[in-house]
Amino acid sequence: MNNKRIFYLSANFQNVSGGVKTAYIHVRVLLDNGFNASIVLCGPDSHIRGADRNRYFLNSADVPELTLDENMTFHKNDIVVLPEGWGDYIKHFGATPLRTIVFCQNNYYIYRGLGNARNYEELGIDRVFCGSEFMTKSLKEQLGYENTPIVPYAINPKIYRPLEKSRQIAYMPRKMALEASFVEGEFKRLFPHFADVPWMKIDKMAEVKAAEIMGQSMVFVSFNRLDALGLPPLEAMSSGCILTGFLGGGGVEYATHENGFWCDPEDCRGAAEAVAAALEAFGTEVGANMIRHGHDTAARYSARNMKDALLRFWGHEVTL
Repeated sequence: MNNKRIFYLSANFQNVSGGVKTAYIHVRVLLDNGFNASIVLCGPDSHIRGADRNRYFLNSADVPELTLDENMTFHKNDIVVLPEGWGDYIKHFGATPLRTIVFCQNNYYIYRGLGNARNYEELGIDRVFCGSEFMTKSLKEQLGYENTPIVPYAINPKIYRPLEKSRQIAYMPRKMALEASFVEGEFKRLFPHFADVPWMKIDKMAEVKAAEIMGQSMVFVSFNRLDALGLPPLEAMSSGCILTGFLGGGGVEYATHENGFWCDPEDCRGAAEAVAAALEAFGTEVGANMIRHGHDTAARYSARNMKDALLRFWGHEVTL
């Protein structure tokens, strides 16, 4: 066990967050491979732990959780990992002698963390790593960073897998609630013969339930917005859905005409038409090929790839 402690700062989530889930996965992998890692909860709900906090995600309840308060002490060898948009915490820890690292999971949030600073180093941050090719390219364009290390995301095919399919449409409206309402309404107006097909909303539910809905659905509509990657479409691909909807920015990393009926931003009518096209394709050779390409796309985001990159990154960082 390395004597350097790694603390990933996090917050109690009232909404399901792929970013929070990823932080917990990182800590679990690090612990399993000899690193001394923990989640440190911050904010007004940081006292809520264990099963109460982790009812959303599988494999997170056994991750060590500490609370950031006046009783917590840090050692000189500790490493603090901060979310990219947490400006107050970045300024606070950046001004300490501790080694500080920003884990950027969404480049659209970086200016919340930077304020008027030109880069994270001006605020005392020692290192930045991120989760996708889209993010490392964006960080180069936005902050001039060259070759930001990437620890890719992982989709678990044991959770997100095809089940017996029902004639239904799954979707997550949280980031585009207005657009989701319009697309559903326009779809039912334009295609009355599909009006009885249920739209299964995934919102504020346990991961296992969300995965069940995806696994049972023929179609998944992506309502990604200002995402640096966007995990739900990949999870839906792994679950055997035909994909439609919006890329949200980072989805360009994995979206092709072969794995989804993707729509231009703001083209809500086109999105409604794409849902109908996806339903019509399901059960055909075209649909089967699209599902196969989607499965292959999601498989690139494997636990092995994440683990290898994570251990490579931290194996270097703890020796500094």
